[in-house]
Amino acid sequence: MLAVVDDAHWLDEASAAALPLAARRLQAERVALLFAARDGEAYGFDVPDLSTVVLGGVAGAAAHALLSARAGGPVDPAVCDRLVAGTGGNPLALGELAGALTVDQLAGGRRCPHRCR
Repeated sequence: MLAVVDDAHWLDEASAAALPLAARRLQAERVALLFAARDGEAYGFDVPDLSTVVLGGVAGAAAHALLSARAGGPVDPAVCDRLVAGTGGNPLALGELAGALTVDQLAGGRRCPHRCR
C-alpha cells in the first residue's frame, strides 16, 4: 500500500507532527508513506531516521524533452536554457510556459516576454 500526502507543507502543526510518527510505526509493514512538501516551508519533515529524497528541478535534455512535448514543436536550446534558469527547472512552471508561449517564441524566432529572457 502507498499513501501519498501532497502539499504537506500546508498541514497544520499537529498533522505534520503525526505523519513522521505514523511512518516510523509502519516501517515494518508493507506500507509506504510519501510526503511531498516544498523545501524551506514551515514543516520541513526533518526526520533523520526515515529515508528522504530531495528533488531538484529538471535541466538539460529532460527540460528540453518536457518543453518540446508540451509545445508540440521544436524548442531552441537557448530558449530552453533561459526558461530553466527563470523557473529553477520546476517542471510544472516549464509546462505552463510551453503552453503560454507561441511556437515561434519557443523556436527562438521571436523574443520571449521580458520575464523569460
